[in-house]
Amino acid sequence: MSTEAADPAGHRFGDFEFHPSRRQLFVRGQPATLGARALDVLTVLVERRDRMVSKGELMDLVWPGLVVEENNLQVQISALRKVLGADAIATNPGRGYRFTAILEPAAGAAKSAAPQPHERPRRRASDAASSLRVSGNPHNLPLPDNELIGRASDCELLAAELAGARLVTVVGPAGIGKTRVALAVAHAMIERYTDGVWWTDLAALASADPLADAIATATGQPLAPGDAASSLARTLRPCRMLIVLDNCEHLAAELAPLLRRVLEAAPGVQVLATSQVPLHLGSERCYRIEPLQMPAEGAPDDVVRSAPALALLLERARTVDRRFVLADAQLPLAISLCRDLDGLPLAIELAAARLPTLGLEALHGMLSQRFDLLNSARADVPRRQQALQAALDWSCRLLSPDELDALQRLSTFTASFRLANALDMVATDSTPAAAGILSSLVAKSLVQHDPGEPGCFRLLESTRMHAAGGLLRSGRADAARASWRATMARLARASEAEFWESGDEAWLGAFANVQPDVVAALEDSVAAGDLELAGDLAQTAQLWDYLQNIGGAVLRRKTMARTLLQPLAPHEASHARCAGLWNVSTFFMELQPSRPWPSRFGLESRLAAWRERGDARQVYRALGALAMRHSAEGDAATTRQLLAEAARLASASWPPRLLASHAYASAFANMLQREARAYHDAAAQMLTLCRRAGATQDELRAGIFLADAMVLSGQEAKATPMLEALCEESAATGQAFGQVGALALLSFVHLLAHDTEGARAIAARALPVAREQFFADTQLAGAALIGARRGRLEDAARLLGSCIQQRFRGNVGWANEARVCEQTKAMLAAALQPAHLAALLVEGAALSRDQRIGLMQRSFDPSS
Repeated sequence: MSTEAADPAGHRFGDFEFHPSRRQLFVRGQPATLGARALDVLTVLVERRDRMVSKGELMDLVWPGLVVEENNLQVQISALRKVLGADAIATNPGRGYRFTAILEPAAGAAKSAAPQPHERPRRRASDAASSLRVSGNPHNLPLPDNELIGRASDCELLAAELAGARLVTVVGPAGIGKTRVALAVAHAMIERYTDGVWWTDLAALASADPLADAIATATGQPLAPGDAASSLARTLRPCRMLIVLDNCEHLAAELAPLLRRVLEAAPGVQVLATSQVPLHLGSERCYRIEPLQMPAEGAPDDVVRSAPALALLLERARTVDRRFVLADAQLPLAISLCRDLDGLPLAIELAAARLPTLGLEALHGMLSQRFDLLNSARADVPRRQQALQAALDWSCRLLSPDELDALQRLSTFTASFRLANALDMVATDSTPAAAGILSSLVAKSLVQHDPGEPGCFRLLESTRMHAAGGLLRSGRADAARASWRATMARLARASEAEFWESGDEAWLGAFANVQPDVVAALEDSVAAGDLELAGDLAQTAQLWDYLQNIGGAVLRRKTMARTLLQPLAPHEASHARCAGLWNVSTFFMELQPSRPWPSRFGLESRLAAWRERGDARQVYRALGALAMRHSAEGDAATTRQLLAEAARLASASWPPRLLASHAYASAFANMLQREARAYHDAAAQMLTLCRRAGATQDELRAGIFLADAMVLSGQEAKATPMLEALCEESAATGQAFGQVGALALLSFVHLLAHDTEGARAIAARALPVAREQFFADTQLAGAALIGARRGRLEDAARLLGSCIQQRFRGNVGWANEARVCEQTKAMLAAALQPAHLAALLVEGAALSRDQRIGLMQRSFDPSS
């Protein structure tokens, strides 16, 4: 294990003595029972006790060169706390740990003449988080009117910062709770300052002129005539005190030189400030307050209730009405409420005041009008703390016109955004100037670094809504949204190009965080009538939906698709417009085989557009897509011609994912033609290329094609274990399409072998997953034949009609799916009158999704 500085002399703290170089810990002179990893963790924390040690750094030092789960670190921390006590190691939630005990040299160790910076005296962490204690030292700190919830760790860490710095600034956005945390720490530290702890609120000062007078008044130190700053510095020189300056943001530039003079002249004075912006002094340490923590996914109900954000909501609601109770079933909605309020204590407290009266469901439903809803009639707090709107108004008054314009333009993003995209949106003549404006907005706590996406930024939702309202009132919203749509289209084009060079996991990791904005910009572009721009956005949005198994995304957007698929004569639209029409319509709606012109003409237009641009790769892709369309329409000759042209165009140097797209088109065409050998070879080639590319989703699809080809050629014995393995792999990795497809084909294998019960059990297992992910229609063919063999002839006929409509009218069914349907049709034709069968098929074709699922469930139910 790597360390920074070994200390062979050892350290003493309380009843403990620790010798890092000897890897020994003694408790009252007796060796402690700790494992080697726990001692390594303790060594790292002790040697870096002047700062927080991140979880990543700890794991790199304690487990060098190894990949370990974070819970291994938590186990070692827990073991240390059982021996040392909970106060010895402070937690910074989500970030890391800090050793907080007071260290002295171990027995026999020589004391250094001058303490090193990392050996400065410190208070125990538990002192910093404790409540107000009686002390003989004077102070004017206001008493808290309620319990501080969810900030114990912040208090611990802030106290540790204050123990080693003359000036500490608590920084964060409006409503985050900076004042409450600073006052809690100041209360806990009164006994340390013989000349007192003095608080003053600077919010009421409109200018910097009375700053020195305000501080002098708060500390009870009279100023001599003349220069107020010099007089204050001289007056405070002999004092040992803590000055708490609240709400410094609007006077930060003027306050900095005054504090520099005071701190230089008065070595016993420390300053604890709260501000939305740093004060930018060399001696300043900033402590940034983060939103209150949300409970972890899947946490037990008691843990959820004790999570800081939820605990604050419930406690403040009970303050309004002590009878208020939140049922366990309401906890998910309560979490959503707190998350939608960004974990901001002010917003949560204002919402809690409404909760007993309005109820959780109604309150959550009104959050789109939060600025009208979240306000208070309390007369004992400043106006900016009485309403969320007022708090954000105060923050925006700190901005220059360029900064305010940039913030409002950034409000067009719906989720986190990248630096380059943010700079595109900031209206300046140069990138450095835009970067300066963005940096200033971050410093002023109005734009946040996204903790879950390195290199990305975000606006808290309340900040975004406030800025968006200002943008709308300014009359600049349409221009800003046009700029945002163009920015997202550029990103979509870049991500679509990168898709062919990347594996699934790498591509999703790089681009999935901007998906909400791409989809929103797509819908906005459609509404604005810009189908060419929408086409670029739709192409990337389709890829996300496909890789993430969002099968229902297409269905949920059918309403918009109806306007897009209005027939246009080919001569009425440009190639680019029709290419966009194709991309958008296939994103918003499943292919409509009964209306082939938009899809066919859109594909042909897309091919023509890429030919005009001379982009060989895009022409290659378009040829494959058009070949699939002709194949689905039964035009085998044109299909072969298009695939042959694409094959001549291909280059071995192209990315394997791109080459796999041609193998996919070839496999699809041969599947429909039931050319078993060619189908097998194309599927095997696709599988090899997808594995090389890291294209996990298409690898599963290729595996299903290959198994389908094997069954078609009579190799069921080879196909069955392959399908079982595909099913297990898909279930383990959450790939619903692979799981559902493999199970469907397995059921077909059993049906073709006349094992109806085996097929029924497999299909029943697949249906719940298929239903949830909108892939239920893959089970129609099996359900129809199972129903027919079980004597449910009319249900079987309806299911067959649905299968023909949903799976085979557009020729998207597998080869063996078609064989199963043929057996079903033969059984029904032998058992039912032709007119009756025809009517039932028509009836089945018109069934809704829920009706189809209901019939399948009845077919798979062994008791029915």
